[in-house]
Amino acid sequence: MINFNYMRKQKIWRRGDPAGLSFDTAINGNVGLGNLVTQASTALEMRFGHNMPRGFVYVPDPIGWSMHYKASLKPANPRAASFYATLVLRGSAFAHNIFLDGNTFSDSHSVDKEPLVGQAIAGLHYDRENWGIHLNVLISSDDVDTSKAPAAEGQERLGTIDVEWRF
Repeated sequence: MINFNYMRKQKIWRRGDPAGLSFDTAINGNVGLGNLVTQASTALEMRFGHNMPRGFVYVPDPIGWSMHYKASLKPANPRAASFYATLVLRGSAFAHNIFLDGNTFSDSHSVDKEPLVGQAIAGLHYDRENWGIHLNVLISSDDVDTSKAPAAEGQERLGTIDVEWRF
């Protein structure tokens, strides 16, 4: 599998004390091209909390969907805990998704997909100097044509718990 992705994020609003309570908002655009996923998306990312890490929201996407990278830098007070909430509102347009369209090079099972998908991803995050725990809930619009796959209706929710140890 090969996928090429390009992502750009830009802060558009910041308020508060970086070592205390603060709020920030960023916009993001992402394009992916490959036999795994071919798509374009745009998102609004918001964070609110105490001693937030610098950087951007880390979104727990499946591999190939977008860029996976360490989206945060040390907070203003690296020895103190960071506690913050995130909200990401994203819209994506899909030309190809191997998980729904099947294999790119040979005939395989597939379902009729919805080309436009909206998502809301809410998270709670607690970070210490060497470790962190992240809880995320993702709610999505239908990604398959539910008139042809009624069992898929209402199955667009996902929760993740990420525990990280940094060394």
